[in-house]
Amino acid sequence: MAMTCNLDQFGRVVRFIAGMILFFVGTLLFLAALPGATTGWRIFQVGMFLLGIFAMFEGIMGWCALRAMGLKTKF
Repeated sequence: MAMTCNLDQFGRVVRFIAGMILFFVGTLLFLAALPGATTGWRIFQVGMFLLGIFAMFEGIMGWCALRAMGLKTKF
């Protein structure tokens, strides 16, 4: 599957901003619950962090994984 640009400028900005929010929220949750976090909570925090990185990657590259699989997205 080639990574051809399938987002317009607005979609790129939306994904990048959403990625930044997820990245920072995941980081803040990780730092706030450092001493007593359960395994499930840690998985959630790392998931938000990684999803944020992936969304920022999509915004930078102008490529949406869901659109590449044939699903229509709003932005």
